[in-house]
Amino acid sequence: MSKFKDTAKLFLKDAEKDVASKRYASCVIHAHLVIEHTLKARLVEKGVSPKFKTLPDLTHQALKSDLIDHNMSKQILDINSLRNKIYHEGYIPTGREAIFALATTKKLL
Repeated sequence: MSKFKDTAKLFLKDAEKDVASKRYASCVIHAHLVIEHTLKARLVEKGVSPKFKTLPDLTHQALKSDLIDHNMSKQILDINSLRNKIYHEGYIPTGREAIFALATTKKLL
């Protein structure tokens, strides 16, 4: 099992705890990390080096490699945009947005 799969599972547990504790921004950040590490793990299995790639780059590569479909790609990019709003604009997501991020993450896994 790759280190990315291991860290994705750890971050998923954190995201679940966050949403249960109504720490919605933290949930989205952890969900973003789960997605990033899951895509990296899958790309490594395909022989693609995912080092130093942004989530949009990883998403594009995963879509190109048929690891995800267009709907999942859109959802991932929506979560990436939400994460950027949190980081760069001080946005506090709603419970609904955090639950969406967590649900999307679980679908990807």
